Amino acid sequence: MEPIRAHLKNRYFWIGTKTEWLFDVRGAAIGFDVSAVPTIDGDAVLESIVFIGALTTCGKYVNKYTTGTDSGLTFNYKWFVSSAGIPLEGDRLLLAPHIGPDVS
Repeated sequence: MEPIRAHLKNRYFWIGTKTEWLFDVRGAAIGFDVSAVPTIDGDAVLESIVFIGALTTCGKYVNKYTTGTDSGLTFNYKWFVSSAGIPLEGDRLLLAPHIGPDVS
């Protein structure tokens, strides 16, 4: 997880509050880019980060994996993603039926 944390800290602007982290992405910007299919040893977690900002048609909060993931998903099976503003994802979520409101 340390390479991901270092990547985020070095590349992105973060607004820290006492209860959450806000990831402010605006215009045609790409917020978090995993399209280069980064190598993940073990598991990766993106949790409790709030994605905000007004995007134009070219902007994205997350630029998804280009290979190695199931259709309709943004991340591969090594990720657990639970952050406001982007869909909930994770391999353990695929093993059980979805309960609750649609988050996609």
